[in-house]
Amino acid sequence: MTNSERRQKFVDWLNHAVDELAERHGWSLNEIAIRGQISVPQLRRWRQGLFDKAPRERTLVRFCEGLGLDPQEPTVIFGYRSDVYVDLLRDDAAELNPFEGYSISELQDATVKFRYILKDPTLSGERRAEIRAMLQEATTQYMRSLKTAHPEIEASPKRDSA
Repeated sequence: MTNSERRQKFVDWLNHAVDELAERHGWSLNEIAIRGQISVPQLRRWRQGLFDKAPRERTLVRFCEGLGLDPQEPTVIFGYRSDVYVDLLRDDAAELNPFEGYSISELQDATVKFRYILKDPTLSGERRAEIRAMLQEATTQYMRSLKTAHPEIEASPKRDSA
């Protein structure tokens, strides 16, 4: 992705987020800038794509956290983080049963990915709870699929406490 494409993608993400915050909470640009710990002129430049260098990762994270936004997408846009899991999080969080029809190996991969994501210290508490719930569902579905595919496998016996 070129710098110009990154800039436009960030501008689109930011304008959507700012408009949503203004509508949902009635916040002005000034209040959004204060909560996001940046200046109003900086926020305006970002919204218009008037910057040469990408914002620093810590600035993006601080901005997002101040507004209660997940910093994953903007940090991925600028290449600070891998985008491997962004679509997985967005799509799976929206579905009631996101793992129906997954193969055993896909379910196993999903559990590994969710455990990796949970190591991210910038995750909001709400997002962390969503991911934990998805991890639990993926693990449950994995165990069901494994038992169906291999009925000879039984739950490991409980150890006697001697």
